Amino acid sequence: MTDTSTMTLPPPPLPPVRGETAKISWSGTTWGLAGLGLVNFLLTVVTLGIYHFWGKTEVRRRITSSIRVNDEPLEYTGTGKELFLGFLIVLFAILLPLQLLVVGSVLAFGEVGQALVVVELPLFWYLFNVAIYRARRYRRSRLRWRGVRGALVGSSWSYGWSSLWSAVASGMTSGWLTPWRDNYLHRTLTRETRFG
Repeated sequence: MTDTSTMTLPPPPLPPVRGETAKISWSGTTWGLAGLGLVNFLLTVVTLGIYHFWGKTEVRRRITSSIRVNDEPLEYTGTGKELFLGFLIVLFAILLPLQLLVVGSVLAFGEVGQALVVVELPLFWYLFNVAIYRARRYRRSRLRWRGVRGALVGSSWSYGWSSLWSAVASGMTSGWLTPWRDNYLHRTLTRETRFG
């Protein structure tokens, strides 16, 4: 005989949790964005390209505020000054040193320097994709919905490596892997996007 006084029954299953259904809509106008594009173009020409960063910020702000999730608009909080300073950092910390490295290799070593350029190209590709990831991280961190900030939580170095090896694999298959590669990288960005 079994003693049932010490036997415990498992707890009853919890009812399924229902999340909020997201209804995404657009409230903007095409002509408003077209007019903004014309103004941004003219101001960029007049300022010899410097206004580009402020114009891009205003476009992001307008597009973001036109997207509504459950009838509440998204909010973009980035500034043109942040974009401009980011550009200067990339220009002086990465692009100019890489350019000097390439030109210096060719001038100092001649044909051997040209071979070194082939080695430097993967480094450039890697750093370029690290920068793409960091730019996306910046944009996600400046996006808000209901006061909650967005984020991109992965590693830019890891993303750069994934982009590099998948580009090599795609090249080795004459581009047949390109759709898979694009989906793989986009899935990585989507999986690492968060709100809150």
